[in-house]
Amino acid sequence: MLSRPSESRRPIPSWRRYLRFWRPDVVADVDDELAFHFESRVEELVAAGVGADMARAQAADEFGDLSQVRSTLQAIDARVEHSRRRAAWWESLAQDARYALRTLVQSPALSLAAIATLALGVSISSVIVGAVHAVLLRPLPYAAPSQLVSLQEVDLERGQPMGAVSIANSIDYAKATRAFSGMASYALEGMNLTGAGAPERIMTERVTSSFFAVLGVLPERGRSFLSSEDREGQPHTVIISYELWQRLGADPALLGRTLRLDEEPYTVVGILPSGFQPPDQFGRRDRIAAYVPAAVPPDMLTDYARGDHEIDMVVRLRPGATLAQGQAEMTSISEDLARRLPETNGRVRTRLTPLRDQIVGSVRTSLQVLLGAVVLVFLVACVNLANLLLVRAVGRQREVAVRIALGASRARVTQTLVLYSALLAAAGCVAGLVVGTALDALLLRIAPTDIPRLDSLVPDWRVFALAGGLSFVAAVAVGLAPAWRVSRVAPSDALRASERSLAGSSVLRWRSALVVTELALSLILLTGSGLLVRSFLRLSGVDLGFSPDPVLALQIDLPRLRYPDAKSRLRFFEELERRTKALPGVEGVGFANRLPLRGGWSGGLQVELANGELRESETDMQAMGGSYLSALGVAVLRGRAFEAGDRSDAPRVAMVNAAFSREYFGGASPVGHRFRRHAKAPWITIVGEVADIRRGGKTAAVIPEIYFCARQTDTYPVQIADLAVRASGDPLALAPAIRQAVWSIDPDQPVTRVRTLADIVSESMARQRFEMALLVLFAAVALLLALVGIYGVVSFAVSQRTREFGIRSALGAKGIDILQLVLRQGLVLIGLGLAVGAAGGYALSRYLSSLLFGVEPNDPATFAAVGILLSAVAIAACWIPARRAASVDPALALRSE
Repeated sequence: MLSRPSESRRPIPSWRRYLRFWRPDVVADVDDELAFHFESRVEELVAAGVGADMARAQAADEFGDLSQVRSTLQAIDARVEHSRRRAAWWESLAQDARYALRTLVQSPALSLAAIATLALGVSISSVIVGAVHAVLLRPLPYAAPSQLVSLQEVDLERGQPMGAVSIANSIDYAKATRAFSGMASYALEGMNLTGAGAPERIMTERVTSSFFAVLGVLPERGRSFLSSEDREGQPHTVIISYELWQRLGADPALLGRTLRLDEEPYTVVGILPSGFQPPDQFGRRDRIAAYVPAAVPPDMLTDYARGDHEIDMVVRLRPGATLAQGQAEMTSISEDLARRLPETNGRVRTRLTPLRDQIVGSVRTSLQVLLGAVVLVFLVACVNLANLLLVRAVGRQREVAVRIALGASRARVTQTLVLYSALLAAAGCVAGLVVGTALDALLLRIAPTDIPRLDSLVPDWRVFALAGGLSFVAAVAVGLAPAWRVSRVAPSDALRASERSLAGSSVLRWRSALVVTELALSLILLTGSGLLVRSFLRLSGVDLGFSPDPVLALQIDLPRLRYPDAKSRLRFFEELERRTKALPGVEGVGFANRLPLRGGWSGGLQVELANGELRESETDMQAMGGSYLSALGVAVLRGRAFEAGDRSDAPRVAMVNAAFSREYFGGASPVGHRFRRHAKAPWITIVGEVADIRRGGKTAAVIPEIYFCARQTDTYPVQIADLAVRASGDPLALAPAIRQAVWSIDPDQPVTRVRTLADIVSESMARQRFEMALLVLFAAVALLLALVGIYGVVSFAVSQRTREFGIRSALGAKGIDILQLVLRQGLVLIGLGLAVGAAGGYALSRYLSSLLFGVEPNDPATFAAVGILLSAVAIAACWIPARRAASVDPALALRSE
């Protein structure tokens, strides 16, 4: 049945005509038009002699389904209305945006303060978030990096990693195949590159043939190592880095040619991709330029060599295998070794750690603390921004009241105020991201080189988008409360009241709460920075046990081909000692396998105790010669130092430190006691005891240590390589003359790592210095923002009470009374901020414990010092408005009202 118009034409009501004038009703108009034409057709048919009913039926057939026409027209009208409303909204938004922009320009001081506050928070946040992403979150640059695991050997007695893995043990570990698809070992080694220009010392790595396959990296040119090349006696091959290839001329024909490393020919079989970094490269200043096969000597694979830990290992889990499954398999193997070889492996167990965690584990806590500090700085910035926006909103209450009185909706007013906050937020975010890009480059220049993977920090749009987006949302969010509050004002009250009475006590309460929050957050940051400052001062005062200034440290690594045995190397260093001593300004010369803070050598040994029993243990070992002890200022406590007669044909002797005596002889004299490296090694007699030194730097613990005589190292797996020269003046001034002394003995021998020992010690504390400086900077920024906030609140309160102060003065109140009245208000805010901040600092300080040295996380002196500092500076910020209140002229104050 077709729907039909009404039986008679009805006139359009006047109210519909009125509404259509303001809002055209397309559907109603078309419906009326259809009804008119329908009725007209019916009248025509009736006039032609058709009956009324038949005329209507024929007209309905001619016009069709009118309900479908109406439905179509309704849908069209809905779309038109939606488009109209959207266009109207965009138009109003554009108008409000232009108005907000004009308002922003008309108050440049407040606008710049708000933009600078937000830019400060965004820039600092983007830099630290970027650093955390680069170091902790970015995947390692290897294939399927989540499957890569670091394998370490752990001393059960000490509960600490041994620093490296035994080569002989690694052969047994390679038998674990259920959870692992591959294992590889690697060890750093410096080699002299000659025959390709000036002689130079390059960093190389001895790796097993599976090294690159385990990492999932293949040479860009050439091939990887063959398994047969892992054995000693095979032709020497080398794979070089892309960077070394570029330095050598980037000649594609270099493949198959030879390079001379440590005087031996190495055939170049591969060139690695650009930017490749092995696990050892992260956090290391010197770039690794070449890789050579492990070529392990047979004597390092014997059971007696299991006490020497010299390599690192990386393993790859099979797809689907878990770390727990791999750990269970490795634990089973290490326990079996402990049962079979109790002398060397009784206390040795294995530990598996995700490779990324192993690489960045030393800095994870530091970066997390810095990230937490940045969050606090950002919160302080947001609170300060909220305070500024509240001030601006209060100043616009009369303007808002006028707009509402003239017919503006509260939603439209709120939209205008929020747009003002959004423009400030956008400007602050853009400025912050621009500054953050510059700070990224600055951070790379000032950061310590030993922070792994920080060199991969580059401007990342994802980090910037995250930081900028969160900052924008936060800035708009803190502007919503002032906008909502101002839009709720009653126009009649706002137009009748003065500007001061408009603000009211509620605004003052809001601003006071914000300032208390700022002070609390600032105190938390000050507490953290204060703890790190005290820790750094304690660390700086630690006695190393040796005198690093003025001592020059140099490294001369002699090639094995030219200096094949310990005697030839000893002759070189003794001759170098003689020539260096003859230089003016030299007070002492010593040499060793490694100087303090430059590495070391550890191994197992059997100590003959006072009761005749043998005690097996692991200890640090060093070889020294010349006047090593006097050059470093290390005192001999008991017995004697090494003498000229202590040579390879004489009985084996050694010296130990005081910690060794305490560990094995209860502090009694160790002189005359013996030890040996393993059951078939010769006995070594202790002839002297020296003072303890911290070989690993000021943060390192004092551990038992043995000093071997350099003239008797023919049976030890160690090479003399470092030279220490004590000078009477500037040590670096001696460097050219010492180089000439080296080249006068061997003109092809490079001299590397020339630095003062004092600089090396200072660099060992660089990370602590860096962390302390950043946290102090963040605390200073938060403190500055908090002081601006408390100054603004007290000034606002003074401006609201000017009439009151005038009346008090007229009634006889003295300036000191008004001064105390204002200061009392500031002291209440300071006290609340200190209380909340102290509680927060106490709760969070325990997260700093791993970064502190000689200071407890809840150190009362630090809490008291930062509390006094914050109180003093905050009171100073209150003093200026308080003095202004005390000097109010009663007549002027009352007249202004």
